[in-house]
Amino acid sequence: MAAKNGRVVLNGTNAADVVQAGASGGTFNVEILNASGSTAIVQLGISSTTGTFEAAGKLIESLSLADNETATFKQIVLEGNEYIVGQSDTANVNMVAMGFDE
Repeated sequence: MAAKNGRVVLNGTNAADVVQAGASGGTFNVEILNASGSTAIVQLGISSTTGTFEAAGKLIESLSLADNETATFKQIVLEGNEYIVGQSDTANVNMVAMGFDE
């Protein structure tokens, strides 16, 4: 089992990969911080394709975060080579994933 982490600052237009699991999958926690200065609509999902939220096979959450508000999601299980992806309607939303490859 190997520790793995990833971080992305969403730009308000495109989906972005937060972290990719290894070939055997993995388990991750995700922290989201809205540092945009306004309310943001944020989506978090799992995808088998890099950088595309539309291809996300599973929508974990779609939520509204006020400025400087955080959200935490624990024990997100990924299959081999899947991605945790995020998207926001506002720039400067931070997502951090921490976990382990199996």
